[in-house]
Amino acid sequence: MNELVGLAIDELEALIASLGEPRFRAGQLLRAIYREGAADLDAIPALPKALRAKLAEGWAVSSSREVRRQVSEDGLTTKILLETSPGMLVETVLMQYPPEGDRHPRST
Repeated sequence: MNELVGLAIDELEALIASLGEPRFRAGQLLRAIYREGAADLDAIPALPKALRAKLAEGWAVSSSREVRRQVSEDGLTTKILLETSPGMLVETVLMQYPPEGDRHPRST
């Protein structure tokens, strides 16, 4: 299965054209994946159902799947363990800063 994540706009345009669809569909696909965070083709209602079905024959948004998610007690740090292919694990961490008034002063 090929992944749509990571394709540049010109690659998406070529893919969409190869399926006989108008070029603007590549932009819709790009926005859905990167701005709206669509995790699968069914989560992209801007694309016609027939196009989603064509894409699903050989393409997926991403083949990675979430294995585990841990959120800190204060909700400011999230660790996510992803499986990118069988047996290949990647851990990513999102750390957010608290609102300015909630920060602890540095000790000197």
